[in-house]
Parts: sequence; C-alpha cells; structure tokens
Amino acid sequence: MPRQEGVRIKHRYNRNSVKLYDKASRQTGSGFAPFAADDRSLLQAISQGQFTINGFRNRDLQALLYPIPTTSEQESRRRSAAISRKLRLLRAHYLIRKVPSSYRYQLTPLGRQIITAILAAGHAPVKSFMAKAA
Repeated sequence: MPRQEGVRIKHRYNRNSVKLYDKASRQTGSGFAPFAADDRSLLQAISQGQFTINGFRNRDLQALLYPIPTTSEQESRRRSAAISRKLRLLRAHYLIRKVPSSYRYQLTPLGRQIITAILAAGHAPVKSFMAKAA
C-alpha cells in the first residue's frame, strides 16, 4: 500500500521510536516506540485473536489497557483520547485500518506481520540474533 502524499517517516535512532511528519500541514505525530512498555502492551492488545474477525474499538482497548475502571468522566475522556491518538498513529503507519461505517478497526496484513515480528523480537534473547547475524 503506497504512503500518502506528503507524509514521511523519520527515525530517531537514539530512542528507537518512529515519528510522523506531514509536510502539508507541518504537523508531527507523537513518536511510536514499539519496544517501550506502553506501546508494547498496545501491540499485544490489538494482536489478540478475539479481534481477528470483528476488529476492535477504542472501548475494547480501554478495557485491556486500563484494568481498573474509572468513575470520573474526566478520566474516562482522558483514556479515550490517549487511545485515539495511538490508533491514529497506527493508522498512519498502515498497521490498522478503519472498518467502514463503524467504530471498529482491524489489523492490516502488513500490520499483522510487523506486529508479530516486533513481539517475537521482544521475547527472543539477544544471543539468538547475534548467531543469525554472524
């Protein structure tokens, strides 16, 4: 799938994150660090098998990422906004796509491959990578 016009991905190697930059509006997206704990838990959540057929919603991810339910409306909105920003970033990288006429998202085939590789790399010991690199 081709990238959108005017959008490029910058890599910041010192933090292992990916940052989006839109030349048309001169806005940047927040960095995405797939090996950080919070982004890793998001990737684990969206790659669960229960979301394969019907996809997932913001509310579904809130239940998985925030196990303690909130009682305040302000905290509920903050959680929803935080997950919405992460979903927007995943969509910009073509890891997920929106299901038309719904509030649901699904992993793209490319996203499934990339997320599986990231999660597998996080569990593999460094010695196994060194043996394959040599």
